[in-house]
Amino acid sequence: MKKNLLSLILFIFIFSTLHAQISVNPTSDFYTDALGWYLKGYVDSLPQLKPYSTEVIEKILMAVMEGESVSESDREDAEVYYKRYFGRKIHFTVEGNFSSHFDMTEDDEDSSARYEDNYELYSAKASLGGDVKVNPYFGFGYDFGIRGLNNNELLSDRLPMYDGNREYHKMDDFYFKEGDVDFLLDLNANVTFGTERINGSVGYSRTGFGLDPASDIILNPAAFQMPNASVNFDAGIFEYTQFTGVPVAQSQTVENKYTWGKVFSFHSLRVPFFNRKLLLSYYESCMYGEGFNPSYLLPVPWIIIGEVSSSLLQLPLTKL
Repeated sequence: MKKNLLSLILFIFIFSTLHAQISVNPTSDFYTDALGWYLKGYVDSLPQLKPYSTEVIEKILMAVMEGESVSESDREDAEVYYKRYFGRKIHFTVEGNFSSHFDMTEDDEDSSARYEDNYELYSAKASLGGDVKVNPYFGFGYDFGIRGLNNNELLSDRLPMYDGNREYHKMDDFYFKEGDVDFLLDLNANVTFGTERINGSVGYSRTGFGLDPASDIILNPAAFQMPNASVNFDAGIFEYTQFTGVPVAQSQTVENKYTWGKVFSFHSLRVPFFNRKLLLSYYESCMYGEGFNPSYLLPVPWIIIGEVSSSLLQLPLTKL
């Protein structure tokens, strides 16, 4: 029986600059800070879906930068975000890391028998991105990148989901191989529109819902990007969010074959109580195929739509 003697992992961050753009990246540090600003009372409300539109992002940052009761450190953080993401229309980002793992074990029956396991892992990403506000009602964000990962080690269980489970990310249109390196295209773009009360986006990106964006299998920053459209309406006494996306589905018979054959719909009704100190939400999600069904755009409980559709399918057919 082997006994672990030593396990050492060394991480070296080669170079890291800006994070991906806020309006296409639901894992940006901005969203953690925005939640903190909301809890401190600097911001009245936050949308239910991430990423936010450029209009909402600017509104949040301006509220913190100009608020009278805002702490100096929070004000400085908001100014940094504003200058970083709205100061220039184009950003070039390079980030990477290198890790070295050393593991030593010995056999309980023979203490002189020692086994060593060494491996190294590296990855790097280069991207171009920007958050651009065209006018008070229209903007767009984009982040086009390419990531390289060494493929000479089977380390899928030792890396974060998106970087590590590379066998699930070798989509035909987004992956190519050169020697011992896997290259993954990481493409994100959203067009955003609207005002403070009603706004939305159309594009190709990842999405997060709720305080923990990684808790949902599809509305998850670690999931694939997908073509999507969303709208948010804040009436003050309630907030309604509608999201429609076309996620990729993996073939059960063809390796690394992914298709967009399903439609994912999601909506949420949120009602604030006690001066927004308590928020209650009712939300539903549905995955369906065989074409687009516009009934899932209706702001009514979809369980009713499902029951009606099921009943219609069971009606007897007669020839005229």
